[in-house]
Amino acid sequence: MRSGSKKKRVIDYAAAQGWTLIGEAEWKELHSSLPDVSDSTFRRAGLPVAQPWLGVLQHSLEELETSLTELAGIYEVRSDLRRFCREQVIAAKDRARWLSRKHPRKIEMVEWMLVWLGDPSMFATWVNGFKRARRGPMPEEPRVKCDICGGTGQCIVCKGTSNGGQCFNCAGTGNCPQCQGSGRREAIHVK
Repeated sequence: MRSGSKKKRVIDYAAAQGWTLIGEAEWKELHSSLPDVSDSTFRRAGLPVAQPWLGVLQHSLEELETSLTELAGIYEVRSDLRRFCREQVIAAKDRARWLSRKHPRKIEMVEWMLVWLGDPSMFATWVNGFKRARRGPMPEEPRVKCDICGGTGQCIVCKGTSNGGQCFNCAGTGNCPQCQGSGRREAIHVK
């Protein structure tokens, strides 16, 4: 009969080995030395766990983004771990889908993981575009009435006629060269 919890056994074993982080070698050794202990117990024992063994964290979108980005990096450089990475994301997606019945925000997390599963190498690009689209368009610089044309947008030399395409000031466009015909220009901030 064994004494103590499985979590304590993991902590004691890691301490005896002098580990401060569970990486690839430590993960394999834990599995061979403590075969009756689950992956989730290894992860929750209190020691930091490196990816991909940490799996997908999904308490928030920020945490999910970090996990999926790290897993995509490993997927890219370690072909021997691609299957393991995919299994971690699939298991997390299934767990999130099940939880989405009571926690609707998990639906969006499922969608993020489906994007990852579609093409892990594109995930970081996709999530950056998604976040940019969610923020909306970038605010424009404040604009003021053009002080050259007085807000008319017309060239002050040819008065918008372009002088038969010969105006030296507007290069034949008929537009004010300062505001390009908009009648407004960027505000200049002097510090």
